[in-house]
Amino acid sequence: MPAPVGRALEYQPTNKVSNMRPHIENKRFWNLPEFALRYIIVDCREAMAANPDNPKCIHGPGNYADQICDASTVIHYRNEHKIRRPRSRDPKRDFENWEDGQWG
Repeated sequence: MPAPVGRALEYQPTNKVSNMRPHIENKRFWNLPEFALRYIIVDCREAMAANPDNPKCIHGPGNYADQICDASTVIHYRNEHKIRRPRSRDPKRDFENWEDGQWG
């Protein structure tokens, strides 16, 4: 069957924001609070800078570059959709709640 021609192939921009979450390799990142995602980004960057010849920097599952990309994707998605995680006024308490598995 031939491909459709004409208007079907034209790009039609929309002003709507998609409600579908992007696919990421590290699905557990969707449940992490923002400070943990930002820590992952900083930690992976430092690990890549400290040992750039390490194969885990860019190769294989769970590599540092993918973790940086996935964490920033989740942060960007939450900002685009104005999704905020519940927070207490005490950041230390937020971290303790996250460690106890009370985030959901």
